[in-house]
Amino acid sequence: MRRFAAVPPIVFAAILGLILTQPTAVTTAADPRLDGCGASISGNRVLAAVEIARPNKVWEVLPALGKSPELEDAKGPALLVIFDGVYSGPWVDETGRQARVNDAICVVDGDGNTNIYFNVSRQGLNLPSE
Repeated sequence: MRRFAAVPPIVFAAILGLILTQPTAVTTAADPRLDGCGASISGNRVLAAVEIARPNKVWEVLPALGKSPELEDAKGPALLVIFDGVYSGPWVDETGRQARVNDAICVVDGDGNTNIYFNVSRQGLNLPSE
């Protein structure tokens, strides 16, 4: 039987760094940022909501979004909300009706700025395990 010595400090630091930078699941529906994303609008279904350390790292969780210039200098932490199915936005379309789109995601940065994207593929979605 072989025994292993204590984990070297460099390995421990690397593992800790990975743990601290991973997105974390938001477990409370009371997060006020959800309302800013339209989560309380009738018919909108939240598939997932995760908090990430920096808004410019959203693409690591949802690669199909890619890098968004409006998120590059935004402060964190940020809330990423992924909606399931048809999404009724908190805005109106050109006819004055509530806008409805598909495959919507919402990013709220550390300053409270809300960005909503739609028709975003879920391919490569990398949600944290709870």
